[in-house]
Amino acid sequence: MGNMLFYRKRNRHIIILVVLLSSIYVIFRYQISSTSKLMEHYIRDHLELPKTIISNSTTGHAFPYTRLPVEIDCRALFDGKESELLIADAQYNLITNQYISNHVYIKETVDCATFRKSRGYITSPLSEEEELFSIAYSLVVYEDANQVERLLRALYQPQNYYCIHLDIKSPPDFRRAISGIAKCFDNVLISSMSVSVLRKSYTVLQPDLICMEDLWKYNDWKYIINIAGNEFPLRTNLELVNILKTLNGSNHVEGILNKANTDRWKEAVLPPHHIRPVKGSMHILATREFVDYVLHNQVAKDFLDWTKQTLYPEETFFSSLNYNPHLNVPGAFKGNLKEKDGSLRFFGRFVNWVDWINGTDQYKSEFYCHGKFIHGLCVFGVRDLPLIVSRPELFVNKFYRYFHPVVMDCMEELLFNRTRNDYLTKQTVNTDVYTKEYGWIANT
Repeated sequence: MGNMLFYRKRNRHIIILVVLLSSIYVIFRYQISSTSKLMEHYIRDHLELPKTIISNSTTGHAFPYTRLPVEIDCRALFDGKESELLIADAQYNLITNQYISNHVYIKETVDCATFRKSRGYITSPLSEEEELFSIAYSLVVYEDANQVERLLRALYQPQNYYCIHLDIKSPPDFRRAISGIAKCFDNVLISSMSVSVLRKSYTVLQPDLICMEDLWKYNDWKYIINIAGNEFPLRTNLELVNILKTLNGSNHVEGILNKANTDRWKEAVLPPHHIRPVKGSMHILATREFVDYVLHNQVAKDFLDWTKQTLYPEETFFSSLNYNPHLNVPGAFKGNLKEKDGSLRFFGRFVNWVDWINGTDQYKSEFYCHGKFIHGLCVFGVRDLPLIVSRPELFVNKFYRYFHPVVMDCMEELLFNRTRNDYLTKQTVNTDVYTKEYGWIANT
């Protein structure tokens, strides 16, 4: 009986020892794997840029745009496939292989030719139609050179123009990285002035005005689009060109009367030139002639001075100029805004805003947010991708490269594939589609 108890205890100790050794082995392997991955990231982030891959080598066409493959099935995510969404959910704050540190950008942009090639920038117009229709961009950015550079690469065409405003508060290594990137392109410039952007103040509007002034010297662009660093295009450059053409010289600026937040200017004196203040988005699609009016017309200058006395002037200045017909602003709305129930549908940007419920601390949004709300708007997560890809707007706001990074990776892949398909198939664009979806503004 005693020997039996002895053997049972010995067997139990052996089992415990085996389990313990197995656990140590698993932990050791995991630590090696984690350390290896960290070392790979360290080497990549401090020594060189990841090499891009030409994904269409079998086509025989020299498509001048490359990108790294995404390590997940983006098509399944766009289709809402649950098994792939579960995988992506687990990567909500991981570093993907698309990430590049500020310091690598600083180092690699010393050799601009190698940088442009390694990042796969488009270096010649993809079509005659695009070459003859230049677009100007004002980019207002604050941090994360990787997200900004990937946005620039998504927008970049050699016939377009790009002005980048760097916030004075931006980290020094970020400023150096973006400045290094800008100097590698003749049509990309850092704004001539930098301001410290503070919410609710004129400093939110000021960067776009500075960039308008800087871009004015390039006289062949047709429209200007202002972009924030945490946005991304939903349309290819060719699509943007055709959509802007359907506007037929009209501006596309949001205008709201019914919910105009009149308390924002209740402390100010009456606006000059009988201008009725109109609320709208700070984002615009505006003609070169509109920019001429904004920069050089005395009425616009007087009204700008008035908006400096108000809150959120970036949501009042452009909209009011566009919706006061008596000013005869080029490309402006010539009807009566009230005839449109006090607002006009804005297709420039898809944003999932919070709508606060009166008298409570509760809120609702038009669409469910699978990411998180910051400053009253949704930062999109991977489960928002099916919604995003279905939207008719031109750009989406907002997302962060370090929060659900797969979102940006998949948006890049989608835009790459659509741009490549436009180029390789040489299909005639069905402008009737754009006229039906976007061209209504030209007739109002």
